[in-house]
Amino acid sequence: MEGINQYPIHSNGLLNPPKALANIVESVIGAIFIDSNSSLEIVWKTFKKLADPLISLDTLGKHPVSELYELCQKNKMNVNFDKDTWTKSMTVKVFFWVNGQSFH
Repeated sequence: MEGINQYPIHSNGLLNPPKALANIVESVIGAIFIDSNSSLEIVWKTFKKLADPLISLDTLGKHPVSELYELCQKNKMNVNFDKDTWTKSMTVKVFFWVNGQSFH
């Protein structure tokens, strides 16, 4: 448990642990799957017991896009995402409208 505290939560709930830790978790889950004769039910029950102390609604937080939508709604703003730019430049333009006026 102490080692996990060295890797803070980033990206609003996504852990950024070292690759070795992800490999260990994946190996443990795979071993449980094989030992349980491919029972996903047993894998989920076991993983839930392991993850409960680490992952909860409190540690996950809100997704940034959800926060943006809530902020806009509170301020009577409309928001729109231009996803067409993603394929060209791997960016997404965000447009806001306040009283009919557009901002981006």
